[in-house]
Amino acid sequence: MVMKITGIEIAEIPCAFDRKGNLDWAAAGGPPFQTVDLFKIEQFTIDRIWELYKNAYGELSKGLFLRNVFSFQKYVRWILFVNDSKIIEAFAFFKKHQNGTKLGIICANFKKMDARDAVIDFLRLVFHVEGVFGEVSDRVEARLSGYVPIVDPQLAKRILHPKQIQIDGDGKHYTRDLRNIGVVKKMMVGKPVNLP
Repeated sequence: MVMKITGIEIAEIPCAFDRKGNLDWAAAGGPPFQTVDLFKIEQFTIDRIWELYKNAYGELSKGLFLRNVFSFQKYVRWILFVNDSKIIEAFAFFKKHQNGTKLGIICANFKKMDARDAVIDFLRLVFHVEGVFGEVSDRVEARLSGYVPIVDPQLAKRILHPKQIQIDGDGKHYTRDLRNIGVVKKMMVGKPVNLP
């Protein structure tokens, strides 16, 4: 029997968060995370997250998620970046993985420079925390390049097993077939733990 997740850890942090602060909490949990019942998250929060997601991913968003709380239940750690009025301007969703805390989705209000900077600066810092890792591509990879540790694709292959990947000859990238999207070039970054 598969157990459905009902508790989500949510951390609401300002877009102007302290770039010199310790981000170990992203892997460890605890404050500033608060555990919230998935089914008690306000609809306006879900609507705002959906709006940011749809604007960021455009046509790719169709068929990937439903516009309700169930869409995001596999992501158990939500980091919401808010402006001075407490409006969500960006987010980073992570899921628990046997090798640590794995980035799932990031989005930002692209009309707001501080929101884009917040989520990219956060990733540049958090991928140095032991146990935080993720797969990135395209625009995000370009903004993280030179700032974060790269995971060897052979190791990424073992971490992602049983998912199949094709390792590129450059020693950094691999391609994998993502459901509803197609073949995408990726790079794994960060510091996964419990390595195979």
